[in-house]
Amino acid sequence: MRRKDRALEREAALRILDQTEWMTLSMTQPDGTPYAVPVNMTRAGEWLYFHCAREGKKIDCLRACPQVCVTAVGHARVIPEQYTTEYESAVVFGTAEEVLEEAARWEGLRVFSQKFRPEPEEEFRAQNRGCFLQTALFRIRIQEIWGKGWRAPARPEP
Repeated sequence: MRRKDRALEREAALRILDQTEWMTLSMTQPDGTPYAVPVNMTRAGEWLYFHCAREGKKIDCLRACPQVCVTAVGHARVIPEQYTTEYESAVVFGTAEEVLEEAARWEGLRVFSQKFRPEPEEEFRAQNRGCFLQTALFRIRIQEIWGKGWRAPARPEP
């Protein structure tokens, strides 16, 4: 990272992942060209989880090349009068793998669901039983993470 003064501690980068609803998943297509798509993700320990359809471009990309990069932008605010932007972001490098074992799939989907709609286990299973078999679940091992951010200094009132 060029601007070391903007580097965030690992825990701050993880917090950004925990608080961000949308992240950008960057992959390599089978023909070697890049592909990036915004997805909902959630973190559990050293893993990021996301789900998708069992067929499609993401699946094709991840099967061809499981190495991915995930970016998340937390707080961001343009400050026009200062010609700058406050921001915080996290970047993750890792390897995606499909979660295939049934108990691990339920656990991954539960962890994912708890971020966006916390509910009792019984209700979660009842609501998701129908789509369970139609949904692919992936997890990404966080192999490298770094965060970056900047907040504008307070300016005195005129």
